[in-house]
Amino acid sequence: MTSKKTLALLGIKLWLVVAMLLTGRAVYDQLPEPTPRHRNIQGQVDGYWTKMGAVFSIPLIVMAIIVLFRFLPKIDPKKANYEKFGNTWEIIQCTIIWFMAYAHFISLFMILNPEYSINSFMLFGLGAMFVLMGNYMGKIKHNFFVGIKTPRTIADEDVWKKTHRLSGWLWVIAWLIFLAEAFILKYIAVTFIITMIIVVLVPMIYSYWLFRNRGIR
Repeated sequence: MTSKKTLALLGIKLWLVVAMLLTGRAVYDQLPEPTPRHRNIQGQVDGYWTKMGAVFSIPLIVMAIIVLFRFLPKIDPKKANYEKFGNTWEIIQCTIIWFMAYAHFISLFMILNPEYSINSFMLFGLGAMFVLMGNYMGKIKHNFFVGIKTPRTIADEDVWKKTHRLSGWLWVIAWLIFLAEAFILKYIAVTFIITMIIVVLVPMIYSYWLFRNRGIR
């Protein structure tokens, strides 16, 4: 990716942080004290914090993530590979940052409108992140920081490629499950846990099988 595009995308990310802060400031006086911090899988508030925390925590975390993403390729032993999936790397960054911003806006909305259910909003957002990441998972090149990192994928580039292709399909399937669940809103906890176990464990087992199947010890 050209430096101009990289700088343009960096500007968009920073403006998103500004938008998060401005939104928080706009609704600050309307927020209760203490402010709901967390909701459980049933959508019930199970934690509180200050208005300052509600307004500033996620934007500051996003700012830290932006800085971290800028430095990861520089310290990766396989930093040359980032040039090979530069567009995909930028899309992954934007997807994660977008989801964090989405969670921030939804959090503020729910504080001001507690009569709504947060589950549908978060399932839609989570599903969108999964389908975007899933579509680009197979394009991630061998590295130490981004992607499905198991001892076998890190040890062998061919295992890395095949595992990420499978993971991409699993993430897209997870999106379909989350999308359906956003409308059904039944057995959310069980569905979420089983889906995440499959998304995490299947690539790990598959990478191990591939590694063994190639006769590598």
